[in-house]
Amino acid sequence: MITMSRPVVAALEYTVQDLDQCLSLLVEAMGFPLEYRDRHPQLDAEVATVNAGGVRINLVSPTDSGVGIPLENTDNRMSQLNIVVPTAGDAATLKARLVAAGAPVVERDDLFFLDTSMMQELFGVTTAFVMYANETGEPGDGPAGDPEA
Repeated sequence: MITMSRPVVAALEYTVQDLDQCLSLLVEAMGFPLEYRDRHPQLDAEVATVNAGGVRINLVSPTDSGVGIPLENTDNRMSQLNIVVPTAGDAATLKARLVAAGAPVVERDDLFFLDTSMMQELFGVTTAFVMYANETGEPGDGPAGDPEA
């Protein structure tokens, strides 16, 4: 078996209807620092990132501005679990191991993810398991691609 560095969870992404209410809980009540809040660069949504220590919590709130690609699923849910490995070689090894295990892997830009039909079958949710190499080591640094785009 080819060895690779252990994958780690870098971020959790939630699709939410009320971004202000979520930030009130996470930032004001719980004390997590807000790192970023702005329009999504590709989607018709506002986004915020909260630093929760070892992981980032990304919040995506659909808007109806007509600017950007509409979200396919606007329901409140955990929409992504971002899993990273330190190098592109580790990412290639992880992808090969998943394919060898029969997992339906979808590639997009500099990331890959497991088809959400598999997540529905295994876990009962359509959360995207997004994987990529993160050579900087910073949890918030990831590829620009987005499985919902």
